[in-house]
Amino acid sequence: MICLCHINEHVTNNRQQSPTIANKEAKSVSRFIAHVIPPDTPATGGNAITAERIVQELEPKGWKGVVTRRPAFGGYDFILAYNAWTVGVPLIQSGANPERIAVIWTGTDLWDGLATFPEMIPLLEHVKGHIVFTPNARDRLLSVAPHWESKVHVIVPAVDHQLFRPGVIPPSSHLTSALIAGGLRPVKRTHWAIDLIEAVREKGPQLDLVIAGPSRSDDEDSRVKMKAAPHSWVHLVGEIPRQQMPQYYCRAGCVLNTSAAEGVSNALMEAMACGSCVIATRIPGNAALIDHGSTGFLFDTVEEFVEIMLFLWNHPKQRQEIGFNAHRVIHEQHNPWIEQSQYDQLLSQWIS
Repeated sequence: MICLCHINEHVTNNRQQSPTIANKEAKSVSRFIAHVIPPDTPATGGNAITAERIVQELEPKGWKGVVTRRPAFGGYDFILAYNAWTVGVPLIQSGANPERIAVIWTGTDLWDGLATFPEMIPLLEHVKGHIVFTPNARDRLLSVAPHWESKVHVIVPAVDHQLFRPGVIPPSSHLTSALIAGGLRPVKRTHWAIDLIEAVREKGPQLDLVIAGPSRSDDEDSRVKMKAAPHSWVHLVGEIPRQQMPQYYCRAGCVLNTSAAEGVSNALMEAMACGSCVIATRIPGNAALIDHGSTGFLFDTVEEFVEIMLFLWNHPKQRQEIGFNAHRVIHEQHNPWIEQSQYDQLLSQWIS
């Protein structure tokens, strides 16, 4: 079991709020929430981004928040655990009060962890509630814990629309490169993106591949570097500050996701918000986010991927239209105001 200790916590309650949230009249701070993320999460990791965003959204509602990578016991009114296996379970095993904990389930928890670690269910039996990002994730969790029907809540994740928007720079009109963004770890299968683009290049389009993200697994990092080494068209740019990511999304002809499991990918949502065309593996989290052929594309095999890329190569107008559709859907359905309201209501209910 991973120990959540000896890592400095990062207080975010003094961070500048986004304009969409800051315009709300702030209430007096009276309740303190610990947002606990896995100890190996980088600053640009999905759990860190989600936790930081929710802290900022909840402040005007009177919830003081701290994002931390260590167990939280005294001094907090409630704990949100941003991973069932690596955060929720260790908190319970360390003696935290389950009545003061809610678990946010990740894609890895749901689509891998439940099969690998079925003991999660009895260990998390008495926590106050569970949050998932999509209806199919709720169905997955209830398939193994049907008695949790009243405790599992769907909250659609939001995107910072001020930062991630098409107007940052004009989206690329030519398909000359693809981008894959995210930490290098086995579940993301980043190395596969190199094979996929190589297969496209064999059919004609001489695309470059940009791989952006920190190393989170020595094995996957080595695998990516080994596959990239013979190819001058693969560019390993490492971890990119979040404020710079809109430029990468807009400049890429398309944005890829090769994951074996996702809750809802922050990178895909951000790319779609910027008007980029996304192509992702056909897994439950991605399928819940992308309407195939309308707001992006889903694939299972190398052959499907190549067919999609050749279509986009030959039809630049359709690629841009799909990016526009994606931006519109993300703007309408992944809204910080909705996310703020739902977390506020649940926390008020749980702590009352």
